[in-house]
Amino acid sequence: MSKVTFETLRALNREMFGGRWSEDDLRQLVDPRFGVVSDFESMLHGLERILDKDLGDLPPDSPVAGCGE
Repeated sequence: MSKVTFETLRALNREMFGGRWSEDDLRQLVDPRFGVVSDFESMLHGLERILDKDLGDLPPDSPVAGCGE
C-alpha cells in the first residue's frame, strides 16, 4: 500500500463526508504532531494485520498477535 497523502484524505473528506473534518485534523493524520494520536498509516497497517487473520479460528478471549499487544 502506498503512503496516505494529505490530498487523498482531503478528497475523501470532501467527497464522502461533506468536509466534516478541518484541514488541520487531516494533516494530523498524515503527520502527527502530538505523539498521542497514531498516524493514519500505522492504523491502516494494524487493520491490514487484523484482516489477514481468520478471526473465526480464534477463541473470543484470544488476543490477535501483532495487533495492539
